[in-house]
Amino acid sequence: MNDFLTLLFYKKQGKEINMESQDFNFKGKWDVVKERIREEFPDIPEEDFNYQEGKEEDVYGRFQQRFGKSRQEIQDWFNRLDKR
Repeated sequence: MNDFLTLLFYKKQGKEINMESQDFNFKGKWDVVKERIREEFPDIPEEDFNYQEGKEEDVYGRFQQRFGKSRQEIQDWFNRLDKR
């Protein structure tokens, strides 16, 4: 469902939706987000940043474990860093 239809659907049901919780697009954006994370957390080892196309869940899992946050929280964080 595209963003517009999703908003209409939830609005009709009287529900709020956080559009920031959209999937993070690793392609073309990971390098920028990775550098922003490194600026804030320079002690994170390089292997935590390893990304292979189709293995996005591995990246989420490593950051979930490191920070004790949910996948959704990590995804939202990546999206915020991308928009900075």
